[in-house]
Amino acid sequence: MRFEAISWFRWVAFHGYAYFQESYFGFNAEFSRSQFSENAYFDRMAVRNYAWFTHAVFHGSVTFQHVQAESAKFWLDSFRAGTDFRKARFTSPPEVRECEAVGQAERHWPDNWVELTAEDACGLVDSWPVGWTAVVEKAHAEEIRAWGQSRS
Repeated sequence: MRFEAISWFRWVAFHGYAYFQESYFGFNAEFSRSQFSENAYFDRMAVRNYAWFTHAVFHGSVTFQHVQAESAKFWLDSFRAGTDFRKARFTSPPEVRECEAVGQAERHWPDNWVELTAEDACGLVDSWPVGWTAVVEKAHAEEIRAWGQSRS
């Protein structure tokens, strides 16, 4: 698929598999507040500018292998199954804020992202359900850990 202008898939409910493999977005691609009920495939997708996945919920596995984009934002997203960003390339590091990873599925994050458990958060988060982790940028995880250690 080829999209030459700004492409909005905002508030879309994808029932069944979502295939955006090898898609080209000539400007921005926005998937904010979208729900993916099954697996979603973004492998080899190219976005000339920015890709937004804020408040997106991935109930099935999602793959971003070999994606190319100027930048991407993943804010308040929920990854409920496997996630794969292997060999994804972003000109600017993708931003991640307050995302959650649920369950024990295999996940491969971009280099600057880590999963932070409730124990890692050192009391910053009162009650996370069992099996949940936060997905944050490494620098932010280190700030949280340092803050927790300074309190003890």
